[in-house]
Amino acid sequence: MPIEKIRIENTDKNALPGDCAYILKNESNQKIFVFETTTRHDKPKGNVLIIPPFAVNAHSLFLFSYYFQANGYNVYRFDGINSVGLSTGTMENYTLGQLEKDTAQVIDSVLADSDLPLTILTQSLSFPVGLKYSTYAGCISKLISIVGVVDVKDTVERVSEESLDPYVLKDPAAPKYLTVFGHDSIAQAFVDDIIKNSMSNVEDSISHFTKTNVPIYMISAKDDEYVNYEDVLKCRDLIEKNGKLIEVPDAGHMIGRSLFIMKKLAALAIECALGEESAKAGINLPKLTDVVKAASLEADFANYCEAQISLL
Repeated sequence: MPIEKIRIENTDKNALPGDCAYILKNESNQKIFVFETTTRHDKPKGNVLIIPPFAVNAHSLFLFSYYFQANGYNVYRFDGINSVGLSTGTMENYTLGQLEKDTAQVIDSVLADSDLPLTILTQSLSFPVGLKYSTYAGCISKLISIVGVVDVKDTVERVSEESLDPYVLKDPAAPKYLTVFGHDSIAQAFVDDIIKNSMSNVEDSISHFTKTNVPIYMISAKDDEYVNYEDVLKCRDLIEKNGKLIEVPDAGHMIGRSLFIMKKLAALAIECALGEESAKAGINLPKLTDVVKAASLEADFANYCEAQISLL
């Protein structure tokens, strides 16, 4: 049964130009919520798909979307299944394998007919998904990572302060839930999934770096409290075969705690997407006050979308 795609128009008189949303509904009645924000530039430079990190919804990624939109890109964001936001499911069933399926479904249903180059933007735990996807999807022109995780097991152990070894060994006495970034997920299912889908450790990442031909731009924090920077450096030569590793000082993993850091990282991501063009023409960085006002308008639209979804 094909995926049903339902478009939701933003009819508010104060709506931002180019705003709409989609609901993708599969044969199991699972729904993926997608924001589409198109640039006001006459000639779009490309499309950007933002894969949401763990427990982050599409609206929370508005600053990155707004900045890319201001620089000539159409931007697509979605809420993953079994995550936070307006898609189906809850965090306890969260897996990276499902996020990989969601990414493929959004691209196939919303972006497949576009002839514009596609840049994938990832953050934290969504990077392993984007990296693996880049090894077999032929539609990606660039992959950009912000504080990307290269060893999922190590990062989750650092965040949860619990070893995942009991779940690797399938110990029946291991606790059912693991708390990651304030959310409880079924631990055995999460660990089984990262092993099954080759997104468990730095060796998996190195394997995917070796297989992909997509240029990768990794914006990494040397002081990242949840990503071992030595693991990132193990991947450096593979990253720089046709991409770039960008070291950011004075930043940690939880970038949402500082609008200043988020703005800095967004600017770096745009520079990576534009390449040499950005050095020649510069980039447009809207004022944070404008971002906040626009985010408020999108929040109103998200509330409207939630009401529409409840009717489906």
